[in-house]
Amino acid sequence: MKIRYYILYSILLSICSTLYGQINNPKAFLGTWEGTWINSTFGSTGDVSVVITTDAEFSKFISEWEVTGNVLGTPGIGPFTADGIFADSKIVVDFVHPTWGNIKGELLYEGTFTGMATDSPVGVDSIFCDGEFNSYVCTGFFEMNFFNTDVQGFMIITKVDPILIPELFTAETQENGTILLEWFHEGGNTTGYRIERALNARSEFVNIAEIPAGESSYHDTDILSSTDYVYRIVAFNENFESDYSEEASATSGVVSVDNQAGIPLRYALKQNYPNPFNPSTNILINLPERSEVNISVFNSLGQLVSVIENSSLNPGSHNFVFNAKNLPSGVYIINMKAVSKTINKTFNFSIKSLLMK
Repeated sequence: MKIRYYILYSILLSICSTLYGQINNPKAFLGTWEGTWINSTFGSTGDVSVVITTDAEFSKFISEWEVTGNVLGTPGIGPFTADGIFADSKIVVDFVHPTWGNIKGELLYEGTFTGMATDSPVGVDSIFCDGEFNSYVCTGFFEMNFFNTDVQGFMIITKVDPILIPELFTAETQENGTILLEWFHEGGNTTGYRIERALNARSEFVNIAEIPAGESSYHDTDILSSTDYVYRIVAFNENFESDYSEEASATSGVVSVDNQAGIPLRYALKQNYPNPFNPSTNILINLPERSEVNISVFNSLGQLVSVIENSSLNPGSHNFVFNAKNLPSGVYIINMKAVSKTINKTFNFSIKSLLMK
């Protein structure tokens, strides 16, 4: 019956990936989950309560378990702690219990899970489980051999007071070239929404806006002309977040720059957004003429840590993504040097940005 706990545990792990069968936002993993387990062969039952927290970087998680009921005549599981690590494409878990032995597993960020327990108690073997999950509920089925008797069971745990995922999320290009985002949300425990944007399906998402609960649309005007954008939205309150919505895509039209249509009137290095950021941020520049452009990043000691761009660029607005995943938290200076190819004049701009991990 350790499988029951492996299922519960697998569920816990599995819970780290959803949106209609897949959790993409680790913060949707946090909170309290409650439910029951049932041994359908012997008719025994029990309750399950799991509280999940993570470290500040969302690289590890800790799950505090409270399980009641008598499992096949053995002592109840009682409280225990299970730890895990969020890897690139899976969750690696390690659960150790004095009665039920050791369970280790790797779960992909999918809407299904499967696993086999190890170090089973005496008389128990062939413990196998599988199930399905999303950010609101996880169900699991288990089977094992108990002293030559085939035993089967079932468990289900659900998120307590979950933040629902915003639905019907759309992105539509407007007549003036900008993009209007709209969505529907029933979350009564939500205090706001965070909108994230990527330049295309292969680039990283960055935070572009946070707006209060009760809103159902956002007009994205800080964009480049004729550019493909991908958006997603997440609901949040002071403690937790929902999973991400389904992604919505749109291509901008010809938009105004510095309140003028077409080419910018002056050189500019806009303040990066988001700021503070972790780990990526957008850097927008304006070029009224074709120019040789160098965009570099320096730390607070004046040391060069990254060269974002060093090439000849056409006039217009250009957006660059600075990824600081390998840099420590702190203040960084972003510098743009542009040399006009028309008048051979040099323009220098600098902004401060704050990386917070």
